[in-house]
Amino acid sequence: MASITDTPYGRRAVDALKAAVALEPDFPGWLAATLATVAATQPEGSHTLIEGRPGSWEAGLVQRLLAGTVGEDDEYLDSYREVEQ
Repeated sequence: MASITDTPYGRRAVDALKAAVALEPDFPGWLAATLATVAATQPEGSHTLIEGRPGSWEAGLVQRLLAGTVGEDDEYLDSYREVEQ
């Protein structure tokens, strides 16, 4: 398996997470809100974030985190949509 930092976006993601761990008093809440905000940009909502690995334990955990944040059926996803600038 390739390193997560082998891609430019992987390196940026690791750097962003390192900064958040250092600065965010509620890192788990920040991470959940960040994933919810990304999901809100996707046509299929939170399900898009796990479609590449359905049934995997990783996808299951991401799905549980998102369900706890935006609801089982994305009923609270709209509150994470960013206003277009």
